[in-house]
Amino acid sequence: MSGDYDWTPHLQEGEEVLWQGRPHQRFRLFLRNADYLLVPFSGLFFVAGLLSGLVFLASVQVGADPEDGLAPFAFISLSISSYVVFFRPIRDQRRRRATRYAITNMRVLLANALAGHLRRFEVTGGMWIDVTLGRYSTIRVASKPQPYAINGSPVNRWGVNPMLFEAMVFGYVESGYELRSIPDGKDVARLLKSLRSQASEATP
Repeated sequence: MSGDYDWTPHLQEGEEVLWQGRPHQRFRLFLRNADYLLVPFSGLFFVAGLLSGLVFLASVQVGADPEDGLAPFAFISLSISSYVVFFRPIRDQRRRRATRYAITNMRVLLANALAGHLRRFEVTGGMWIDVTLGRYSTIRVASKPQPYAINGSPVNRWGVNPMLFEAMVFGYVESGYELRSIPDGKDVARLLKSLRSQASEATP
């Protein structure tokens, strides 16, 4: 999906694209605010696993019995920390490169070629808009205030919000209506709020 994405096949009668964009394409180590704690901790975990692995190998080479649990700890810590620090940002970058956004006079559209699906969110007078401004802004929309802007994401019987867990593990929310890392956040937020006002006025 290079250049402008062709939204025409997905538009309804009378619907027109008012804005379209995509997430910025650069590599990002810190995907969300929580990563400023998660990534350094994972880095320390990686170093601990690496040292454990080296101690295990050194013990084997000299014929000594390594400490019990040293090898499993090294494997688990290196696997988890490598995923968080290295593979997760790469996976996220691939996803952002395959993602396109559009705002029409009726809906918010999110297309992802990697996953092969298109998600739609109808603009209403009561929709919730959450804006995080910065060099690259993130805008979340939902039918009502939700953690991580998920439309209907209750905690399960164990008290776990699966969408929150997904955001921590993968760096993004698969089922969310979220325009991530866009450069023109102020203009997009202004457009969404204007559409919300129009929808509210049109509601009897």
